[in-house]
Amino acid sequence: MPTAIRYDAANRISYVTITDPFTFEDLHQVLVDLTSPTDHPPDADAIWDGRDVDFRPIDRAFTEEVVGLRERFPARGRARVAFVVPNDLGFGMARMFEALSADVLGESFVCRSVEEAESWILGRRASG
Repeated sequence: MPTAIRYDAANRISYVTITDPFTFEDLHQVLVDLTSPTDHPPDADAIWDGRDVDFRPIDRAFTEEVVGLRERFPARGRARVAFVVPNDLGFGMARMFEALSADVLGESFVCRSVEEAESWILGRRASG
């Protein structure tokens, strides 16, 4: 599977790495894994690292499917989510996902590095 999850218990952040090729079913499995009782709480903040994803084949229809998928996992609650993307196209696609899923997601952020994502999550927690 072109995805992996690692949990940092000290910072309470789930790191999801996605590489190509990935499918809708792969994303579904990630959400199942994130919400299953394991070594991490289902509502932990998350960093989705998509720096190795080619965003060219992703369109609005696929993005809307992913929004619908996210709606089926209320256990994620209002967890903060940071999306790390490789380029302008990925940035735009992630922002479209944010806009389409505003009623489902907690706070979200799109950036270009894992360090920036971590800083945002930890900073948002510190500010309230």
